[in-house]
Amino acid sequence: MVNIMRADNGNIGRIPGRAQVWTRAAVMPGEDPKRIADAMQEVILSVTDTDPWLAKERPEFSWIILGGRSYPAEISETHESVKLFRDSIGAVTGNAAKPAGFVSPADMQQLLNIDPRTPTFMFGPGSITQAHTEDEYVPVDQVVKTSAILADFILRWCGVE
Repeated sequence: MVNIMRADNGNIGRIPGRAQVWTRAAVMPGEDPKRIADAMQEVILSVTDTDPWLAKERPEFSWIILGGRSYPAEISETHESVKLFRDSIGAVTGNAAKPAGFVSPADMQQLLNIDPRTPTFMFGPGSITQAHTEDEYVPVDQVVKTSAILADFILRWCGVE
């Protein structure tokens, strides 16, 4: 997934001497951010080569790859921590947990890419549609339920009956 984050020509109401386009690409497990950047650049250059002016005024590229946050991370559903956490969710909510992927920069990437022995997954209360918004909130009942799930998981992980 690639999306244009921002396009900027410097000033409103002027014919720009240059323009900038900022993009964001989601990198899936097994993919290399550098290869994604190279592929995007190849596509852009293949289009500019079809235009006489753009062929002479080729775009310049600079890529910002944000360290561990740019590299994808995943943990196996069969990892002991995932199994125990799913058990905790079931015990507290009465519902089976459904693991899913999540496309977003997050601390999980840093932890797993720095030391892959660190079992890491993402979990929390609230709705992602409310996260990082002006009126962000988390319902109290979800905080309480999340706390119970985390407490149950810690006990299971530590082997406490």
